[in-house]
Amino acid sequence: MDSVFENNILLTQTERLMMSGRPKQPKYARNKNILVIGGSGSGKTRFFVKPNLMQMHSSFVVTDP
Repeated sequence: MDSVFENNILLTQTERLMMSGRPKQPKYARNKNILVIGGSGSGKTRFFVKPNLMQMHSSFVVTDP
């Protein structure tokens, strides 16, 4: 977890995934892929995708088929 809140992917209220390329200790390196699974109307976009997009410092093109 990065000490700067905006440099993390939000997973839960208390857990975050660091987005920086290399952590200080290599044994804590993780890939940055996230899979979001849920039924129609379960809040995948509203509760996971949108909050993470709003805190990033970049432009994104997102499709939600």
